Amino acid sequence: MPFYLVKKIKRLFSFEILLLLPVFIFVVMMSIEIFRFFIFYFLIDFSVGSLIDHSQDRIISNQAYAAEDIREEIVKNSFGIIRAKDLEIEIQSLYDLNSEIQGSDDYYSIPVINCNIIFTEEFITPLPILFGLGRSFQHEYRHIFGEVLGGI
Repeated sequence: MPFYLVKKIKRLFSFEILLLLPVFIFVVMMSIEIFRFFIFYFLIDFSVGSLIDHSQDRIISNQAYAAEDIREEIVKNSFGIIRAKDLEIEIQSLYDLNSEIQGSDDYYSIPVINCNIIFTEEFITPLPILFGLGRSFQHEYRHIFGEVLGGI
């Protein structure tokens, strides 16, 4: 192959790499952000799941402190990755379902609590800010504690 063609191919290859480098950097940085989002999501899901397994009765019986119990459990199970100040927990106690069932003693209910967890975390890379996505991401996780039990 003649020398001038080799030099031309090298220049073309360098130019293509130069054009692809910002795209590659963008993909890597956004992948880091997406990976962080999924880590936070699974940590909150794991924490709420373990809370259901171990402390559901305590939360239902002590509704006044349920938000703090949930917050402490999430922070404890996240190994310090999720901070308490990034969590906003809203507890709503639903009415007794027995009052809606007229003339039937076949069902009874335990208290039902609707729990909304809003998690907000700042991005660690500058790209989302440059592309107008804001400085942080937010995820809302909902769970209902309690259930309607069949007649005994």
